[in-house]
Amino acid sequence: MIKNVLIGLLGILFYGSALLVWPICALLWRKTCHHARILRWAFFFALVCQLIVIGFFVFSHGILEHQYYWCLVSIMVNVVLTPVMVVAAVYDYAKQTPAA
Repeated sequence: MIKNVLIGLLGILFYGSALLVWPICALLWRKTCHHARILRWAFFFALVCQLIVIGFFVFSHGILEHQYYWCLVSIMVNVVLTPVMVVAAVYDYAKQTPAA
């Protein structure tokens, strides 16, 4: 049972960690004056990229040798977009923090 829970958590991190950055930052910044403007656009870009990969997974047969390769493509898209999301979050936070 613990093994299945850990596999599920790792699956969420591998497939969706880029999509988790904006909600986490919005939750952490909700009482402050920070607004995630660039991060919001980066989130929607990541969402569109993942939806395109899912669309190829569902509607294309024969492009890749095995259909589960689309899962690997989804992981690669996520690995590329997670640092982009973190950089966007740092940029939003630094841009709206008053200089001391």
